Amino acid sequence: MFNNKNAAKLALMLATYSASVYAEDLRYVTDELEITMHRKMSLNSEIVAQLKSGTPVRVLKTNRDEGYVMVATKDEKVGWMLESFLINEPAGRQQYESLKIEYDKLKAEFDLQVKERTSKLSKELTQVKNAAKRPLELQQENQKLKNTLEQERAQVEEIKKENQQFKSIHKDRQWFAVGAITAIGSLVLGLIITRVPWRRRKSWGEL
Repeated sequence: MFNNKNAAKLALMLATYSASVYAEDLRYVTDELEITMHRKMSLNSEIVAQLKSGTPVRVLKTNRDEGYVMVATKDEKVGWMLESFLINEPAGRQQYESLKIEYDKLKAEFDLQVKERTSKLSKELTQVKNAAKRPLELQQENQKLKNTLEQERAQVEEIKKENQQFKSIHKDRQWFAVGAITAIGSLVLGLIITRVPWRRRKSWGEL
């Protein structure tokens, strides 16, 4: 049966729920200390969980009069805690750690890009140096070929001179040989001529 005591309890519950505003949003435990989550809206009630700073919780209900909020953790633990212990943004330590992770990631990407860009520029610089070095090498090769050509021309001129001298000597030798043959022929002919009349005179004497 419904007695006055039960009616009073029901009235109290209705008053509590009427004063509660349902607002399921995300909050964070402050980074000042470790916060306890209780079964009821009292610090003396059973402790449901110990929440470290930066722990995200979902706000299920808010009791403005008592200054408490009903929250739920990721592992679905539900309890009450003072609203003053919650903030709308992650705690400074968590923000720092999150920013540091993001910074390290961006720095690694930046360092990789710098390394790749430096490597590419180094290759391009090497190509430019080689391209600039090639004309100098060609000039040196051309000069070397010119020197070789001049040496070969000098050798050809020397060979021509030697050939001309050889022809001159050979021609002189030819004339000398002709003169020698002529002289020998004249000598032989003279001997023959001298001997022929002598034989004739001897023959006439014998007659």
